[in-house]
Amino acid sequence: MAGNVMELLRILSKNRYVRYLLPFLAFLGIGSVGLGEFSKTRYAFTHNQNWQSVEEYNTFTQKKEFARKRKSLQEQIDEMLHTDTSHWVNIRGPRPGEDSKTMQAEQRRKLQEKQE
Repeated sequence: MAGNVMELLRILSKNRYVRYLLPFLAFLGIGSVGLGEFSKTRYAFTHNQNWQSVEEYNTFTQKKEFARKRKSLQEQIDEMLHTDTSHWVNIRGPRPGEDSKTMQAEQRRKLQEKQE
């Protein structure tokens, strides 16, 4: 019996799928579980806030809801219809290697010259 087990282990240790694939799959599985637990713990601690009173919690949730308030589709359409698209200015952002402050100052200067 012990000879059969030793023979099986010797054969499996020479198999390249067992030598390379099984440790790789184990590493992926354990790593996935570890990352999941790490991120779960991280978010649990960052979102854990100690509220001193019910009023404090209510004001916090009201502020959060106000920040999350979205416009309805009709409000967005109305806003788009009332925008003036005939007098817009195309302002490009700075390219890599260009200083954004000097580019913005130059664009403002050119815009003022056009308006005068």
